[in-house]
Amino acid sequence: MSPKVRRTAGLVLIWLVGLALAASAGLKLAGIPVDDPAEAPSVETGEAAADAVGDSSMAGGFAELMVPLGLVELASAVLLLIPLTHRLGLLLCVAYLGGAMAASIATTGLSEAIPSAVLQAMLWTGATLYTPDLLGRILVREPASGSSHA
Repeated sequence: MSPKVRRTAGLVLIWLVGLALAASAGLKLAGIPVDDPAEAPSVETGEAAADAVGDSSMAGGFAELMVPLGLVELASAVLLLIPLTHRLGLLLCVAYLGGAMAASIATTGLSEAIPSAVLQAMLWTGATLYTPDLLGRILVREPASGSSHA
């Protein structure tokens, strides 16, 4: 695979994950429950949206945390999509998705963690395609300068 194609494929995967996280953040900030689409508030009733945010059954009992989680998710997605800050965004998104997987497994079971795991895999694949030496920098420990190996 040529370097240009590899970088482009990585960038596409990173942008797909970033846009998915931004859309998810938008749903959280709007107070739309994502557990059961049939219970989503209608546009006509503002009270239903307010009740949905306060509903403790929403998102496995994390209803009071939806706005802060949405803000963190949105900030992470924006940092991921800006080229100058994409490495910081990568770290924040990986941590966020890891937390989402842990919370899903703890509250609802393993099957609910699959979307976060898929996004995490897409993110790591995109990051390593876009920056091939990324894993080398993370996994390989450079010897300290001045130390000699005999």
